[in-house]
Amino acid sequence: MLRRSPRVAAAAVGLALLFGTLTIPCVAQPLLPAPHSGFNQAYLAGADAWGACPLGTDGCPDRLSATGCLVSAMAAILDYYGIELRVSARQSCLPRAQRGMNPGILNDWLRANDGFGACASDPAGQCCLAWSTLPEANVTFYENAREEGIDVLSETRIDRALEAGHPVVAGVHWGASCSGGRGTEDCHWVVITGRRGATYAIIDPFNPEMTSPYGVRTTLDAGVLGRYTVDRFAVVTGPTKEVVVPSVEIEAMRVARSGLVPLVVKVEGVRAPLASFVRLTSPGGRRTYVVRPSGGVPISVGATLPGRTVFHDAPVAFADGSREWLSLRTAGLADGTWRWEVWLEDPLHPGSVIASDRGSFVIGEEPPVAGGSLAAVGVLLVVIGIAVVLSLSQE
Repeated sequence: MLRRSPRVAAAAVGLALLFGTLTIPCVAQPLLPAPHSGFNQAYLAGADAWGACPLGTDGCPDRLSATGCLVSAMAAILDYYGIELRVSARQSCLPRAQRGMNPGILNDWLRANDGFGACASDPAGQCCLAWSTLPEANVTFYENAREEGIDVLSETRIDRALEAGHPVVAGVHWGASCSGGRGTEDCHWVVITGRRGATYAIIDPFNPEMTSPYGVRTTLDAGVLGRYTVDRFAVVTGPTKEVVVPSVEIEAMRVARSGLVPLVVKVEGVRAPLASFVRLTSPGGRRTYVVRPSGGVPISVGATLPGRTVFHDAPVAFADGSREWLSLRTAGLADGTWRWEVWLEDPLHPGSVIASDRGSFVIGEEPPVAGGSLAAVGVLLVVIGIAVVLSLSQE
């Protein structure tokens, strides 16, 4: 039997360092491929504010701002799947017809299409969502068997749903102020969008900032109303059409010996604020991070930073289109090929890249490369390295 000795391990590390950077793999945390901000049920001050709209039918006394968490959570999920609805001016809470997806539109559509029914948690009128009436969505329910945290089987089901790109809507309770409610309309509803360590990232549809139409991106451990415990949850699948996934692209550039290098970036499909990063690599292999300059002032390579640093100082909900992110002064740059890297991350999942691209520009003239000779040397080194590892492993 072959034995692995310290010398073998050392040889393997040496080969890795010879032919590229040795990277340590990490366990991927499941998350939705297209994060978005969701909606605020308590949106009360704005041109399209829906918070004051009546929820339910047949004398239901509720309003979206008070008990519309489930409708707001489901509106976020339907929006994720790209589902749009139309309501006429007569059906709309607002004094005009509407098209698209938000809690107000979904609530109006449900009110006009028998989308509410009676339930034990709200006996007055038809106040509770009739799940089977949701447009273009299939809902599969599960129970969480633990009073605190989430049982192993539920974690597995949630993780598999997220890996498949399916959002999870969860009924939760918190503290002594809310006792949950298995089998009924639970105390509060949130959208689970990904795992974050030992907890889950969520969109909380209750945002106390009534001028904001967006939900709060947080975690189960730090919900707006407290530390949430899941009572039951549902995996929601939607249309088979492709979900819009964010993309980022560095546009091609041509550079003279002196002047400025523009970094033009095209972003599409971003539905929620994302963290941005820009990294610059010199011809010698030195990597540094770039911070967005104030006032569009050109920067020099000396202004870049060695440690991981965000480009924009806060997550940005990028609009579709191309924009110049910065200009780099070429004066003093070493001759050779310089490389840009641009990527976007979900701020709730540091290190999880949502979209990325690479580009390059040349200063001066690149040194000639003897392609055939270099390739031959590379092959020879690989053969020698493998032979060393094999010989050491048989000692």
